[in-house]
Amino acid sequence: MAPVVSIVIPVKNEGHHIRVTLDAIRATCGDLAYEIIVVDDGSTDGCCDALAQEWAGSVAFALLRTPGIGAAAARNLGAAHARGTTLVFCDGNVIPRAGWLPGLLHDLDQPGVDLVAPAVAVADDLSRRGCGLTFDDRLMTHWLSPPTAAGLAAVPVLATTCLALRTQTFQDLDGFDGLFRVLGHEDAEFSLRAWLLGRELRVDPQLTVEHVFRTERPYPLDPAVFMHNVVRMAYLHLGPERRRRLVERLGPRQVVYAALAAAESTAANLRAYYQARRVHDDDWYVARFNLPW
Repeated sequence: MAPVVSIVIPVKNEGHHIRVTLDAIRATCGDLAYEIIVVDDGSTDGCCDALAQEWAGSVAFALLRTPGIGAAAARNLGAAHARGTTLVFCDGNVIPRAGWLPGLLHDLDQPGVDLVAPAVAVADDLSRRGCGLTFDDRLMTHWLSPPTAAGLAAVPVLATTCLALRTQTFQDLDGFDGLFRVLGHEDAEFSLRAWLLGRELRVDPQLTVEHVFRTERPYPLDPAVFMHNVVRMAYLHLGPERRRRLVERLGPRQVVYAALAAAESTAANLRAYYQARRVHDDDWYVARFNLPW
């Protein structure tokens, strides 16, 4: 049976967490027709070595290996191999709770919902839950508390910790920015772009996935790489004066200016392409979510 849902999971040195994630998916998806696409992006800990054999015959499963192309490009690669009409992007260290996938599919059937995500709880502590993310005055993201009103809530950013959308929507949005490096802010840029292109993003506080928030990364991440991604997002989507103000708040200066130069040299045409397709501008986005920009 052809899968209805393609679950794409980029992985890099996840240790035993990826097996916990896959077992939780299998235990909570019920009779839904789904496939799992794991993209092992240059792991050195052997975390994915036996997965294909362990999952043979139980569900449609694919393991793709890449040399370290970064989380955004890894998700795009997984999506390119997907056969489902719905895409779900998950991290390799989440534990979905019962009802999460049918709930996300139900939400996507609601009018005016283009992208949706569940609440994200700290593993083994469901009282600590975030419902989407927002930005501070330095373009850093922070988790939002659960909304007081019932139902789906509009939020500035949906985390790729767990994110669902129709495959056609993903294609219409041109996927994640493949020039984002390693890890960081690819979900923020994708969410911002989706809003500006007229899509509606919602979080469902009634659905939950647990997430393992580690104190140390399983691989090194140069701060300059993260800054590259933040500045690239600002260059692509923010007006010159707002971008100047925000970039001035970042640091150190030489790293920021290097990131800005890289964005100007590689993203000018992409910026013009997005602006030509916009339904909203960044002023609208700032006002919509009362951002300190």
